[in-house]
Amino acid sequence: MLLINLIPNRLSTHQTWCGRRNFHEWNFENDNGSFGLCFDCWCGICCWRGAQVVKLVAKDTSTWVPIEGGAFGSIMYQQDKFTFNAHGLVPNGDYTLISYNDNAWAAPEVVLGNGIADKNGNILIKGGKFTLSTYDYTTGEYAGQTGAKIWLVPTSSMTGDNLNWVDWGNFLFETSLIT
Repeated sequence: MLLINLIPNRLSTHQTWCGRRNFHEWNFENDNGSFGLCFDCWCGICCWRGAQVVKLVAKDTSTWVPIEGGAFGSIMYQQDKFTFNAHGLVPNGDYTLISYNDNAWAAPEVVLGNGIADKNGNILIKGGKFTLSTYDYTTGEYAGQTGAKIWLVPTSSMTGDNLNWVDWGNFLFETSLIT
């Protein structure tokens, strides 16, 4: 009976670059929930036990639908550390990872880290403990949830800790909240 409960009816795989080596992430879903496995990683960060993962994707800003084949990334985090990697970015582009503040329109964002994409458009940003800008959502796709949005933005879209919305067609947006 237990084995039947673990058989996935949906399986997705994803290969990710972690800075030193590729790893493969397998996400299994069935009616009892979902779980993921990753393997073939040598960096020692990608497969933290108990880490939560939020994926970020490029979205069509007129419809908010993810762009097929567009840039993407993921943040793996625990309370005391995180690692973020992304692919398909502008080569040698300067980027900032932020927790977007939905509490006030022109409020400062929490900057988690900065980095420059390599010649292939890949980036790796690591950090320690961070404080998020959480928000109680009452409308939209997150209605009834409290959490934080994590975005990767071109550094040119930041003025200090404030988002100035320049070049927002090159943002990576969250696919779920960090709770």
